[in-house]
Amino acid sequence: MDVLNENDGKSTIKVENLCKEFGKTKVLKDVNFDIVPGEVHALMGENGAGKSTLMNVIFGVHRITSGKIFVDGDEVRISSPTDARKYGMAMIHQEPLTFQNLSILENIFAGNMEHAAVNYRTLEKKGQEIMDSLGISFDIHRKVMGLSVADMQKIEIANVLASNARVIFMDEPTASLTPHEVNSCWI
Repeated sequence: MDVLNENDGKSTIKVENLCKEFGKTKVLKDVNFDIVPGEVHALMGENGAGKSTLMNVIFGVHRITSGKIFVDGDEVRISSPTDARKYGMAMIHQEPLTFQNLSILENIFAGNMEHAAVNYRTLEKKGQEIMDSLGISFDIHRKVMGLSVADMQKIEIANVLASNARVIFMDEPTASLTPHEVNSCWI
């Protein structure tokens, strides 16, 4: 399947003249780019250059000071991560955002469920399939509490995969891991 031809090279996400200020400090100034299906992008720069801020603005963690975001050609307002998810985006942060007192299965589907009747066996099956596809062999019913940071990050990855996101933003997801944990995280 050729994703680019199916989409005729049109952007999934387009950012135009995006600016972000915190008080009088300009963190982002006139940022422009397109994300087209099938492409991989990397933001590179020194600490404090605004990479995380850019992702957090697009994902709705921070509000835009000025500029525009388009999804599938339509200008959108993303005011929260819930809005971003509605437009098919997901984000893996530097620090895992797992719920310690919930099970691995519950963490995989946290934020990914419609408010409707849920078939628990179907969730178990899908959750196990996602974990198996990542080569992770945890008991999906165990609590997250006590897992290593690397293992929690794997659960974050499983959560993003369960979201069926069209665009995944990764904000240095291995920054807090040791080299050994990094190797075990990216299977």
